[in-house]
Amino acid sequence: MINSKSGACDHMSLKKNVESNDRFQAIFHGLNDAILIHEKETGQILEANQKAGEMFGYSLEETGLIGINALSSGKPPYNEKHAVAFIKKASAGEAQIFEWQARHKTGQLFWVEVNLKRATIGAEDHILATLRDITERKATEEKREAFITELQEALDNIKTLKGLLPICSYCKKIRNDQGYWDNLEIYIEAHSEAQFSHGLCPDCLDKVYGDEEWYIKSRKERI
Repeated sequence: MINSKSGACDHMSLKKNVESNDRFQAIFHGLNDAILIHEKETGQILEANQKAGEMFGYSLEETGLIGINALSSGKPPYNEKHAVAFIKKASAGEAQIFEWQARHKTGQLFWVEVNLKRATIGAEDHILATLRDITERKATEEKREAFITELQEALDNIKTLKGLLPICSYCKKIRNDQGYWDNLEIYIEAHSEAQFSHGLCPDCLDKVYGDEEWYIKSRKERI
């Protein structure tokens, strides 16, 4: 909370201007967006509308007395120091739009989108902060990002073989990207999700074991 003699004067002056203008009050407190009016140099909260009070759980009197830290999560960069930096940029005429992690009076954290603009109220310049609750939107975005990350990890684990493969017509070895020749199964396992289990086809069984007694006997039994 920022307390200063000049801040107190600004607060009283603004409050007098607001309260003396019925039309302004009706519009200010009738808006669907939460509005905070800040002192342009220090960032002190000078005034808040009804919607801001509802958003943060404070009465209008309380909202005008507490500081930015009470309405923020306090975790950098969501603290008064960084908020004042945004306010000073807006004070220089550069409108600011950013997301902010806010804190309810109960301590519950939620997300808001903040739009800061310099505005003349009465005869003085102040910073007008428009806040919109984007908690649901942030939750949807986080779910989407998590899904995209999960999908990307799944895609990264999928290996496919594409294009022409240089293979030796005699020994059936395949040339890899480094120019070395790999056995067919080694190359395929390295470039796909396939795995090999080794055995012998009937023709190779005859070539390898054709003269063995046990093999001849087993063939006769099968016949």
